[in-house]
Amino acid sequence: MRQRRAPRLDLVPALNAPARVAVVGDALIDVLRDSEASREFPGGAALNVAVGLAVLGVPTTLMAPLFGRSSMSTGCS
Repeated sequence: MRQRRAPRLDLVPALNAPARVAVVGDALIDVLRDSEASREFPGGAALNVAVGLAVLGVPTTLMAPLFGRSSMSTGCS
C-alpha cells in the first residue's frame, strides 16, 4: 500500500489569517451649507462601513461607481 504524504503546510493558507472584506455601494459627497459658505465631506453608507472596518484593522476594499460632477444632481434648485 502506498503511503500518503502529509500536506505541505507552507502551501496552505493560514486559517487565522484575516479575510478581506469587500464593501459594495456608493461613495458620496455630503455638502453642508450655511449662509456664509459650503463644505464638502466624503460620505455614504458604504464608505462609512469601509472606513470603520479599516480603522478596526480589517483588510477592506471599497467597490463604488465613479461619477464626475457633471453626472451628479444635487436635487436643489
